[in-house]
Amino acid sequence: MQRSLLKSFVYLAFSSAMLAACNFTQLTREKTTPTPVGAGVTSEQPQTSYSVPSPTLTMATSKTPTPMSTFTPVPTATLRPLGEIQPIPDGYVYLGEKDSLSLGFNMKAGGAIGSLLLNGREVVDDTDYGRYIQLSFYDGNDQYGSLGDDPYGAWGWNPIQAGSKAGGNSIVGAKVLEYRMGEGVIYIKSLGKEWGQIDQDSDVVFETWAWQREGYFEIYSRATHTGSDSHALSSQEFPAAYFETSLTHEYGYFDDAPFTGDAIDELHQVAKEGEYAGQGNCPYVYPSENWAAFGDAEGFGLILAVPPQTYLLPNWAMCLLYDRPPVGYIGPLAYFDVPPQAIREITYYLIPGKISEARSIVYDLIPHTSWTFNLNSAEGWSSSADTLDVSNGTLGFGLSSEDYLSSRGDLLISGSIAEGVSMSARTQDKEGKVCLEFVTTTDAAWNEEKSKCLTVASGDFQTYQFVLKDNPQWYGNLVTQIRLTAPTPVQLEIDSLQVDQNGYAWEFEKRGDNEGWSAWNDLRAFEVKDGRLLTQSTGDDPYMGSPAGLRINADELHGIDIRMKITAGNSAQVFFITGEDPEYDEAKSLIFTPTADAEFHTYSLDMSSVDGWQGKVIQLRLDPTDQASTVEIEYIRVVQ
Repeated sequence: MQRSLLKSFVYLAFSSAMLAACNFTQLTREKTTPTPVGAGVTSEQPQTSYSVPSPTLTMATSKTPTPMSTFTPVPTATLRPLGEIQPIPDGYVYLGEKDSLSLGFNMKAGGAIGSLLLNGREVVDDTDYGRYIQLSFYDGNDQYGSLGDDPYGAWGWNPIQAGSKAGGNSIVGAKVLEYRMGEGVIYIKSLGKEWGQIDQDSDVVFETWAWQREGYFEIYSRATHTGSDSHALSSQEFPAAYFETSLTHEYGYFDDAPFTGDAIDELHQVAKEGEYAGQGNCPYVYPSENWAAFGDAEGFGLILAVPPQTYLLPNWAMCLLYDRPPVGYIGPLAYFDVPPQAIREITYYLIPGKISEARSIVYDLIPHTSWTFNLNSAEGWSSSADTLDVSNGTLGFGLSSEDYLSSRGDLLISGSIAEGVSMSARTQDKEGKVCLEFVTTTDAAWNEEKSKCLTVASGDFQTYQFVLKDNPQWYGNLVTQIRLTAPTPVQLEIDSLQVDQNGYAWEFEKRGDNEGWSAWNDLRAFEVKDGRLLTQSTGDDPYMGSPAGLRINADELHGIDIRMKITAGNSAQVFFITGEDPEYDEAKSLIFTPTADAEFHTYSLDMSSVDGWQGKVIQLRLDPTDQASTVEIEYIRVVQ
């Protein structure tokens, strides 16, 4: 495995590289371009499938707090168009009322989102068609050189919804193919354009569904690759968002106590000047509540919230880009290839207003497993009967055998690393029995076999624990939803709820979701189906990387369990890096011997035997074999 060390650059390119924001001199736009994995290759480190873009990569200085678990939300979007087909208008159409709250779609620009008005104030930038809020895809085998004085320089495959430059100061908008408007919903279908080309239609069809909700907008975007060619693995803008130029302050939560109402962070990240005017590098951030925002000095602005879902990475690009005037940019990143007829889809939310108040809406929309109710948000919980009373940081409601309190249904709690659920609660009058029930990906029926009951007292808040680790329906399964019920009526107040997780687990139970793991070298693109991560080693040095920004406490968690099947190979290896030593090397690795018999085997590794396993481990790397082989993984777990 020594040859693997020569390629430790992958971490720099994938987890700590900055995005290159290239300025095109004949337009006002700064196009921020994710660097495909593989950048930073030297002559002694040959790539197998990636070309090197010209922008220089540097280390990001962003904090790397514990990321959210890799939940996959169930979007409310339907794949069918909504409303009646209507004539395609010229210019903007709006969902909502322009004098109060509205989302604007420019029908001259593929129906891309170029406006969001709150009480007449604009929060989205539409300086040109490269701005807006839209998906932007790349090919890991293409070149993306800075164009400089040549507006038609080498620029690889880059379909976007809005349009492209056309020479001089002119721009060409993408064509809207279909437009429908219904009650509180809009649907737009368009043929994308290739950015960096004079006027070239793309081989990607974009569809947008958008709903007006109470105080925010939900957007579901789907891109279909109609071409017969394939585009190699690359990081993608998912989506790219540009903010109105008066919004120059960067807000978000990037620390270690997500969903507790902890203080909002304000960053001061500015794109670094590069070789060309306006060119710079945009550092990464790790939004542990899966949102970031640009606003003014008083905290008014726009939140972009993107729930964890298939392909999405924990690291986003965020900075103020040089321009006249400067413009705020946020680019959540995803990592995938685009084969023929591939569909790539995402759900995200746009929440305008006072950011400190809009954050409470985020707590309702983003799945999480620790609920404090400190922002007076129900945080995704709902009652089958009574209206919930959320005030003063507590949640009040009535329970009975038919009236229950339910979490959202996409939690995906790994029962292998979760002992149960803790609850700080009290009854309003006399004590009462409260039961916690759960369902899993393999058994969606509510029943007594999947429940635990205890008695809650009145008076002061006390902490209770529903211990579930000994329940065979809980342990080893993925819990999708929990709920509280009571055999006899009781009025309950909850100060907090928390799933007691001790470790990290990637179970690969959600079809298509590789849960943040990426193929870094000598591996074909991942496929997740039937509860397994499937890939193929194409050489003798295959390796894959975990999500970046982990915070594994090495003193408490020192076991790694891997259940894996390979067909060839004699050696496997786990590498890791820490906050104090962010460079992959042999000293921070453990070799183990896999069984290459095309059967599943569980490998339990004691990482405490490795001297470097200390402090906070921020990323893992797995070399599953040392030969060309089929590789299947059922789970990877970091445990006590």
